Amino acid sequence: MIGPSDLFLAELSSRTHIDNLTSPLLRLPHTATARVMAGDQEDAIEPRGGDSSRSSDFELDDTYSVESSVTQYRIENGRRYHAYKDGIYWAPNDERQNENLDISHHKYLLILEGKLTAAPIERDIERCLDVGTGTGIWAIDFADEHPQTTVIGTDLSPIQPDSVPPNCRFEIDDCRDPWTFPIKYFDFVHIRALLGSIDSWGNLYAQVYKHLKPGGYIEHIEGSIWIKSDDGTLTPDSPVVRFCKLYEEAGAVTGQTFQVAEIIRENLERAGFVNIVEKVIKTPIGGWPVDPRLRELGQWTLLAFLSGLEGYALATLTRVLDWSLNEVHVFLCVPRFEEPRFPQSHRTQNISDDGTQGTSKTGDQGPTSTFLSRGTSCLRPEARISSMNVRSSNDEYLLPSMAVLSAL
Repeated sequence: MIGPSDLFLAELSSRTHIDNLTSPLLRLPHTATARVMAGDQEDAIEPRGGDSSRSSDFELDDTYSVESSVTQYRIENGRRYHAYKDGIYWAPNDERQNENLDISHHKYLLILEGKLTAAPIERDIERCLDVGTGTGIWAIDFADEHPQTTVIGTDLSPIQPDSVPPNCRFEIDDCRDPWTFPIKYFDFVHIRALLGSIDSWGNLYAQVYKHLKPGGYIEHIEGSIWIKSDDGTLTPDSPVVRFCKLYEEAGAVTGQTFQVAEIIRENLERAGFVNIVEKVIKTPIGGWPVDPRLRELGQWTLLAFLSGLEGYALATLTRVLDWSLNEVHVFLCVPRFEEPRFPQSHRTQNISDDGTQGTSKTGDQGPTSTFLSRGTSCLRPEARISSMNVRSSNDEYLLPSMAVLSAL
């Protein structure tokens, strides 16, 4: 049970880095399919902002520059995984999965009607943080749109491109550890698709709160594990339904829930964020809608699902639920999971957008958030927040201007 909000606003104590992979999610497979990919350079890690000429006995920061040790990836069941904090994250970081991240980015752009964020931020904010940046595609696009803003993307894997806008940079970091950034440093914090990777959302949101400037924004976009149909075409014995339930089971085992969309609001409230307003937009999975815009969105949503399916499943099912590799491959047999392609299979997901308005510590009122459709008005001390979740429920709280249900 999460404690009262003041616990989330307190100074976070330092964490112990995980060296021994003992939990189900973290343990290495006892098979010959796991190995380490050696880097081309000397094994060394340099602290952020450090001098490479310093002696090797310096005290390490929690954020590291890219050196060969973080590119000594592990190959497991034919897929490549991160080396830094080896084993704590379930998704691969190889080209197949990175392409899936970029496909998902385009899907979110369609959902937001071409916008990178729903938060009403000013164009020339000073600093933006993208937590769990992945390939860095969102951070790069945001840096292009906001050339006066310093954009920092953090991730466990150095999979971002070398050629980026001059106002954009990437750092290797575990967002669950105490942040090394100055307090009240960022104007905007962006989080997307971290399901199954955080052991305490309360702690993470507390860090966001601590490092946001007064009046700053956070936006959190998250995909729900639950996929449903309004007309009963998705039956309880469908492999898609079973797939969703397996994620629910895996999250319960590891303590790193995949059902993030369902707990965002309560954890934001407990961390001190207020005026949270949620909107839900239903999106199709597949090209079955009549409406051209929804059809395009559905096709990209289906592509994102199918192209990432093996990467979503392999580590979760084999490490956590003790499946064999053959069992996973049989379960993920493409003809079974390509059911959403069929016109009679009407799967949908919902998009929820939570937002808040806040005040500074001195009580100065921040500007009103006008981009949200519904919610509860209240105040919080330091920042405003908008949070968007991809959810698969039957909630009908939609922005009328989107008219998303018109063709469903």
